[in-house]
Amino acid sequence: MASSSPERTREIGQAIGIACRSGDVITVSGGLGSGKTTLTQGIALGLGVKDPVTSPSFVLMKHYSGDKVNLTHLDLYRVESEEEVLELDLEEFSRAGDVVVIEWPDRFYPVLPEQHLNLRIDCDESGGRIIKINGIGERGKAMVNQLKISFHRG
Repeated sequence: MASSSPERTREIGQAIGIACRSGDVITVSGGLGSGKTTLTQGIALGLGVKDPVTSPSFVLMKHYSGDKVNLTHLDLYRVESEEEVLELDLEEFSRAGDVVVIEWPDRFYPVLPEQHLNLRIDCDESGGRIIKINGIGERGKAMVNQLKISFHRG
């Protein structure tokens, strides 16, 4: 999926947020400045979050209340080990019904929830973004199918 602007990236995120249900986990990877937080802002809009969503780089984790479902937003950029990730108890937030968005998941896939939607943002030559969507596990694949239908209509 292509995005030529931050606004379009938020729109794509919003469609993903609308497709989410309680307990979903989304991983978002890409280089510095690729748009991970911008995409997460869109996901938050789709969940009905009214508060501004900012990068949790220096606090590691932020929680937001949404009209549809709550959002837990994590940034694992500064996390050093799998043990630190396990201490965060990500599955607890998922079990509590939050949608969990995890930025910088790349080094920690072995300890992340097995069922999730994996998003990868790459920059293209023109400064736009290419967002690759991959479903991991049964729920992740169901989300991809739902998004295909949603994007096909829109």
